[in-house]
Amino acid sequence: MLLKVVSSIIGSNQEMSNDKLMDIVCKVLRGRKFLIVRDDFWSTEAWDQIQRIFSKDDTRLKYVADYVNSSDFLSHTKSFLSSYDSWNLFTKNYSKKICPPLLVETGKDIVQQCQGLPLSVVVVAGLFGKMDLTLRKNLNSFFGTVSERGQSILSLSYNYLPQYLRACFLYVGGFPGYVEICVRSNKRLEEVGEEYLRELIDRSLILAVKQRVNGRMRSCKICDLLR
Repeated sequence: MLLKVVSSIIGSNQEMSNDKLMDIVCKVLRGRKFLIVRDDFWSTEAWDQIQRIFSKDDTRLKYVADYVNSSDFLSHTKSFLSSYDSWNLFTKNYSKKICPPLLVETGKDIVQQCQGLPLSVVVVAGLFGKMDLTLRKNLNSFFGTVSERGQSILSLSYNYLPQYLRACFLYVGGFPGYVEICVRSNKRLEEVGEEYLRELIDRSLILAVKQRVNGRMRSCKICDLLR
């Protein structure tokens, strides 16, 4: 995240240490007025670290500072979805477009387990459309305690992925959440695999047996001593 911020400031994507990145952002912000919107903090350590980039400049008026720090100062707290809104979100994201009347009651029971959490509703809607009838009717039994339900729903959705989709999901999960992955510029798996194979041949770890007219590999083998 810091590298993305710094690259927009200095126009460079050069790798730097976190300390260096925070120092650059801090110097740019010092003495200026700015609005920072911060989200997705999961630990107090992350909060303590990110605060280092903000300068200590503040108001000269004590009553302003006292007002901002007052315990009576209202903060914005997002509420959970109502049962009505949760069901509408579920049907909107249900992969088969229309939930069969036979499964409406089951679907509403499952949505109730989501406790109004939008992400849980969306994920379970996608899962619901991929499961067979028996599993859908017994989906309630997979959920844990109230405090565990959000994580249970996400884990259940992952566990029901086919192996090839699970590998793809884990690969994409290696990118930070704020990064947009450009799909068109990526290489096909066949191209990447062929590059790896060519590199192994160049290292004499795999032997080329036959080649196509265009120079691409038709077949190869590995020496017994290397197996």
